Amino acid sequence: MSQHSQNTVSDSPAKQSWRKFRKNPLAMSGLVFILLITLVSFLGFSIRPDKTVNANNQNILLSRQKPGYTINTIRVIEQQTQHSFLHNWVSGGRPNDYREIAIKSFQTNGDSATVQTYSPNQTGEQLKFGLNRLKKVESIDITADKYVFEKKFILGTDKY
Repeated sequence: MSQHSQNTVSDSPAKQSWRKFRKNPLAMSGLVFILLITLVSFLGFSIRPDKTVNANNQNILLSRQKPGYTINTIRVIEQQTQHSFLHNWVSGGRPNDYREIAIKSFQTNGDSATVQTYSPNQTGEQLKFGLNRLKKVESIDITADKYVFEKKFILGTDKY
């Protein structure tokens, strides 16, 4: 009896299966893919929230709008407390470092800004912020205000 067949007979069924599995390149690539997807699902919160300008931050005031709806918004920087990796993982991720507010109008006065907030019933409130509390928008349009950006909902909005 050869050395290879003698080892195969004495190995456990699990070892024999694993050896056969490792020899199949398609099976190994499938295993690597499954492990990668599992890793992304556990660490996905670290790439969330979406920091792009057009990310949907689920503003309930903007719910149930028709396709093509457009609104101006500003982002007010919020104070964030640092939490541990475990806390962020259990709670579902880090919160945004800003609060997004839908607005009707925006005016700057020196180093402060006055905004009229958007409200579906037309009774928005007037708020004042220091410009240092507003998050600047990266824009290639030089004429655009650097604190206000336009959000367009191509497919409209739903309840959430």
